[in-house]
Amino acid sequence: MRRFTLIALAIVAAALLIFILDEEVVAQFDAGRRRLTVEKALHDFGQVEEGEIVSASFIIFNGTDEPVRIESARSDRADTKCNCSARLLPPGEHAKLEATLDTASLRGKVVRNISLAVHDPDRRELSFTLSVTVEPLLAFIQPFVFVGQLPKGASYSGKIRLVGKLAAEKKPSELTVETSVRGIEAFIVSRAGPRQELEMHYVLLPELRAGSFEEMITVAAENPSASAQLQLIGQKLGDITVHPDRLHFFSTDHAGEPSQTIEFTSEKTFHITGIEDAGGSLEYELLMLEEGKRYRLDVRLRNRSQANILGLLKVHTDLAEQPLIDIPVIGGSR
Repeated sequence: MRRFTLIALAIVAAALLIFILDEEVVAQFDAGRRRLTVEKALHDFGQVEEGEIVSASFIIFNGTDEPVRIESARSDRADTKCNCSARLLPPGEHAKLEATLDTASLRGKVVRNISLAVHDPDRRELSFTLSVTVEPLLAFIQPFVFVGQLPKGASYSGKIRLVGKLAAEKKPSELTVETSVRGIEAFIVSRAGPRQELEMHYVLLPELRAGSFEEMITVAAENPSASAQLQLIGQKLGDITVHPDRLHFFSTDHAGEPSQTIEFTSEKTFHITGIEDAGGSLEYELLMLEEGKRYRLDVRLRNRSQANILGLLKVHTDLAEQPLIDIPVIGGSR
């Protein structure tokens, strides 16, 4: 009995010793898994004025037992420059990654990513992020205006406010205005009111060429240099009548195949020379109803169960006054 007890105690002692040794091995293993670490991988500059150059530093620590080679530092955009203070980082030492962001021509919330390529067994790359909110020196309250469809021979006028530091400091005569095409005119005026605010008046003239347009108006200032751009989007109707002028595909019944028909008519002789489906979700067939005068386009969905459709059908013609007709496409299954 005594012998049995001694054997049992020996087994328990051996098991306890193995457990203790295992714990020590695990502790040594975990202690050996020291890594290359970053003190802080994100820097937010907060709100700055357009044109400022902002800088940030990131600290990298080599917690491994071996030197780590830093191979390269690169940013995802040309306006961000970065450089690391060391190419070979010894164990227990720090390196500094310097990054600068030029906010010229940037607006609103901006995020830039930086990658640091390293020669380390655990990780091949360290990632860093810069974020900043840029207040523009000069901008429109919105970057574009949807004009819609303009009848043949019609004009269109509108106005839009300028914002930013220079909009409050500059006079209309100190700003230049340029338009991207003939048929659009624009000028700057001071708004009446307690605050001196500037606004731009613009006019689309009757001689604006027929067809779809995405034209730009640019307002520029000097000392300091800044600019604001407004995009006018719409369609000027010409000699070709399009009905309907857009496609809607909404279906609650997947058993049927939604389809639409568009007719193109004109008193002038014209031919449809090509059709492009910018969204890639349509199938179509062009039929000539009357040579050079009347055409029909039958359009249907490739996938009738497609959840969301937002596209553009581009119809090309040989009529110089109306070479392109854009037909918006929206829809989806419900």
